Amino acid sequence: MKYALVGAAGLVVFALAFCVGTPVLAAHSDYGCSNCHTPHHARSGEVPLWSPKYYNNNTQYTLYDSPTLDADVQQPTGASRLCLSCHDGSYDHVDATEGEDTNGSGHATNLGTDLSNDHPISFNYDAVAAADEHVKVSSSPAGIGAKTIADILDTSGMMQCSTCHDVHESGLGPNLLRWDLYTGPADPDTGEPTFSGRAESTMCRTCHDK
Repeated sequence: MKYALVGAAGLVVFALAFCVGTPVLAAHSDYGCSNCHTPHHARSGEVPLWSPKYYNNNTQYTLYDSPTLDADVQQPTGASRLCLSCHDGSYDHVDATEGEDTNGSGHATNLGTDLSNDHPISFNYDAVAAADEHVKVSSSPAGIGAKTIADILDTSGMMQCSTCHDVHESGLGPNLLRWDLYTGPADPDTGEPTFSGRAESTMCRTCHDK
């Protein structure tokens, strides 16, 4: 029996490493891998061994809209739905709301269910690029190594939370952003680089050309 348990545990570790790739730094939070994944009693039909405590696939969100929006924005899907299973305030560890800050980032981590003031997600990127001349085609460089925009969309070509945020390999920027925004002059007190508006613009201009 002991050998069977050890073997099963080994298979779980192998499966996790195979599915999410390496290196996996679990940089998302102090709770590590188990904040999102579980080796036992995982939800079926989700990403590998998914286990958020308060996951609810039926939650309806108020979506972003604008007269100039060319995207057909849908209720969150894929990785975005998984992120929001905690970041809509359902999970009690995500407790910073607008005007508050408990993670030292200066930004709220509890988005709530009103996404009308957040960058749209869960839309087909290529469809938008075809409709809007100021959105770059997905074969354009993403400014992250050799990656293109297509490389940071999901497997269906959808723009998701994970397009800009990377929860597995520690992002370069704040809030696990894929881009480093702190490239400004060194702070005279700490010696650390400061926030750079130019770097932030570079991030936005990965997809937008104005």
